[in-house]
Amino acid sequence: IAKLIVHGADRDEAIRRLQAALADYEVAGLKTNLAFLRRVAAHPAFAAAELDTRFIERHRTDLLPGPVPVSDRVLATAALHRLLVLAGATAERAAASSDPHSPWAIADGWRMNAVSHVDDHFRDGEREIAVRVHFHAAGYGVSVGEGPERPVRATIEADGRMIVDLDGHRFTARVAEVGTRVHVWAAGEHAAIDRFDPFAFTGDEGA
Repeated sequence: IAKLIVHGADRDEAIRRLQAALADYEVAGLKTNLAFLRRVAAHPAFAAAELDTRFIERHRTDLLPGPVPVSDRVLATAALHRLLVLAGATAERAAASSDPHSPWAIADGWRMNAVSHVDDHFRDGEREIAVRVHFHAAGYGVSVGEGPERPVRATIEADGRMIVDLDGHRFTARVAEVGTRVHVWAAGEHAAIDRFDPFAFTGDEGA
């Protein structure tokens, strides 16, 4: 159980601080009601102090909307995070090797007769989504599912935060990977998705 207390010169300021604090929470591995609390804090009736014991029931559709598919922003961030982590690890190994300029020490998604790219695959509930990151001289491009390629820039800061510019929209994010489960916090949104290998042997296939 955690308690969050905010103060402000008036209700509007206190609510803004409440929303900002709730957006900054990063909890993985446990079920929380953070998404619900964020919706409550953002609701106009809450801002207007129209509160009573029937508040939740009266605004159930807004506060308890049911499962929502993860956004392209989350999926792109998850794929970019893995790419940047692997690229950093590859560069460190290359620098420590006897042949730092070996082509095998370059994680640039090279493909014969094709634009350099890497593919990642995620499950969001029953939905399976492919994410492709394209390599270009000026940066990356990312396509989610059957969607178009969109320009993107991303870096991982020293404190682990990601700075992402996707399609001209800049936001901060953080990613935590536990096994195949990937937790993404991006611009106030938290989602947990599962990475999978579509070509992996499952053990159920016949000889």
